[in-house]
Amino acid sequence: MRRATFRAGVLGADKSTPNMQAVVVLGALLVTVIGLSATCIVGPLVFMTRRRSFSGARLLILYFAAIGLGFMLIETAIMQRMIVMLGHPTYGLSVVLFTLLLASGCGSYLTHGIESADLRRQGAWRLLALLGVLAITGLALPAMASYLAGVTTPMRIAASVLLLFPSGLLMGMAFPIGMKAADERAPDLTAWFWGINGACSVCATVLAIAIALTTTISAAFWAGAICYAAALSAFAWTTRSSPRPDA
Repeated sequence: MRRATFRAGVLGADKSTPNMQAVVVLGALLVTVIGLSATCIVGPLVFMTRRRSFSGARLLILYFAAIGLGFMLIETAIMQRMIVMLGHPTYGLSVVLFTLLLASGCGSYLTHGIESADLRRQGAWRLLALLGVLAITGLALPAMASYLAGVTTPMRIAASVLLLFPSGLLMGMAFPIGMKAADERAPDLTAWFWGINGACSVCATVLAIAIALTTTISAAFWAGAICYAAALSAFAWTTRSSPRPDA
């Protein structure tokens, strides 16, 4: 009864309240970011790329869009969670950025030895492992915030780094794995894939905040995990056959 009354009060709230103003501003920002990304990144690439080159590349476009959205959705959601857990925005920002960027760089380096003949198997199991690690991380983060509430800040930072590093390591592998597949199947569209990934990453930073504000921080995190599941499906389909001889 109380929950129904509360929701009714929220739905009937004055749109001039600060929370509603924040939602309106965030929505306008999201529309602006999507428009600018399409105009400044996607538009020129469409204009410069030969249309016949898109044959067979749709799954790769989905792949790079999904990993761009997924990385930033997860990073932003974790950052919001860490600000609460570590007790200060500076700690949350610095710990998450340092850990994920360092780990993703290491993950990217570790894909250097993947051979073309083994790309499908190696890429698929790394992406599958990423989904498993993200599931563990998503379930562990709320519990860890409660468990570590009484410990010192250095211990909370150390625990955060240990928890986030595996996710960052595996997320860092997704882009170079995709580029290896793109080099074999659509080498003339690599600039397009870079642009799609960058545009989706920019949009995801605002989208993550919008999801967290309208639902929960966890919802933004799991939305990112779903994006990586979509990326795994796209990768599996696009690598199910041998690359074109003329690729």
